[in-house]
Amino acid sequence: MQFLLSLLLAAVASAHFIITSPVSRPFDDELEVKNPCGGQPLAQEQTFQSVTGGSIVGRLLHPTGKARFSMVLSKVDPTADQFGQVLIGPGDNVQVTEGVFSTGPMDLSAIPGVKDGAPATFQVVMQTVDGVLYVCIDVNLVARSISQPAATTAAAPPVIQPEQTTTAAAVPPVDAPAATGTTPAQTQATSAVAVSSKTASGLLQQQILLFQPRPSLPPFRSPSYMIRAKYLKKQA
Repeated sequence: MQFLLSLLLAAVASAHFIITSPVSRPFDDELEVKNPCGGQPLAQEQTFQSVTGGSIVGRLLHPTGKARFSMVLSKVDPTADQFGQVLIGPGDNVQVTEGVFSTGPMDLSAIPGVKDGAPATFQVVMQTVDGVLYVCIDVNLVARSISQPAATTAAAPPVIQPEQTTTAAAVPPVDAPAATGTTPAQTQATSAVAVSSKTASGLLQQQILLFQPRPSLPPFRSPSYMIRAKYLKKQA
């Protein structure tokens, strides 16, 4: 971008006059005196220009000048004698002073052959103290309004729309949930918890039984002790 700007500034510094909108053919300060179109050939890419409301804007780098604006409807490069027959905008002998100049909005609809898609070449002829200078603009006429006249017929990059995020519809489970509102997954989880609780409860009961004190047993008595006890009981 900086390089292109530098080239444009250099061209402005050396040119007699330039066209800034629509995009013109290349210009050469030494060849601008050559009729027609300053010695420049037909452009490979044409600029879109509205049939109604379009304008030509340029910059004069001399104190004063007289301009003539004309047009030729043609697919091929017009010859010098074809220009000047159909005047457009303010027409001929237009007084221009140093700086920016413009035709203002133009209406080309009354010109025979003008229609949507018609190819045309505009020529601006500027008479200055350095002689007569020529610059041409190749356009495709369109019926619609052009907000940026510098747009060309080159294929524009596709417009990428942001992706639309869609929410997938909820898919019902294969096994319908019970009337209580629990899903199969929840039922399985509940059953697993119940089994775990039951198992834990059983283990806890076993541990409690292991740690409970055993019932007291009667003191051990030998057989001789038992016989003597019975004898003493009888003697009593």
